[in-house]
Amino acid sequence: MQHDCLSVNQKVSVKHTLTHRLKRKKYLGFKELLCLTLFPIYIYIAECRLINRLSPAFNSADRIVILSQRFLSYGSKIIGKKNLHKVRAIANFLTLPEESSISLEIERKSKEVLIISRLCEERKRISIALRIWYLMEKKAETSDWKLVIVGGGDDADFYKALARKLDLKRVVFEGRCDNIVPYYQTASIFMMTSDMEGWGLTLTESLQMGVVPFAFDSFESLHDIIVDNVNGCIVTNNDINEYSMRLLDLMCNSEKRRTMAMTGIKSAQRFTVDKIMSEWKSLIEEN
Repeated sequence: MQHDCLSVNQKVSVKHTLTHRLKRKKYLGFKELLCLTLFPIYIYIAECRLINRLSPAFNSADRIVILSQRFLSYGSKIIGKKNLHKVRAIANFLTLPEESSISLEIERKSKEVLIISRLCEERKRISIALRIWYLMEKKAETSDWKLVIVGGGDDADFYKALARKLDLKRVVFEGRCDNIVPYYQTASIFMMTSDMEGWGLTLTESLQMGVVPFAFDSFESLHDIIVDNVNGCIVTNNDINEYSMRLLDLMCNSEKRRTMAMTGIKSAQRFTVDKIMSEWKSLIEEN
């Protein structure tokens, strides 16, 4: 099950999607304009329909597994109070081979900020990352840093055009790549600017590979992954100034980056395949 429907931030995400489509002159129809104009009513109707659609599945299930207990602060409304006793929270396990981080040399990492993402503005908001990077390029102390963007998607050309418009000199678009491990091995900082995620696999990948992750506080499970200013940075949602200042601080502080990276590697061990599979095994054995 997609965790979008269990997050209170889905409302913000849907509004962002509609607004982006209008700005990009996509789907300029009466329905989209009406949804945006009457957004509170639209969301209320959509929520009622969602509950009606999912209720049969939740009611008949023996167990309901979600990625984080934190989703229940809003998600209990969708799941239904009578089904809450069935709910178990089990995180996603690490997706990169565990041997990928064995030979990591934190001190030898490059001055690279990394984004690995689907290039889709409607959820990932890479345009915000580019505007943050614009502020970084204006700082003399970051002149030897670069931003590396790995991934493809419908908005790739839109982002490249935005980078040209902002006159960004140190942004590299790598496109789609089947082997992302080398990018994690060399990068020092990871940027996420999504308006919502179910889990954020790239964040646990970053921790595993000693790349300090930054993310907006836009989804509940984020707090299961990152402890702010310990193994990564959680920034007030949509606060570009805070994101920029904290990113600049970390780019200029090599010892802090090293400490947070090492802490991140250790914290990623919470999500090894063996540990997560043992939770699934315990769940199955309950029945």
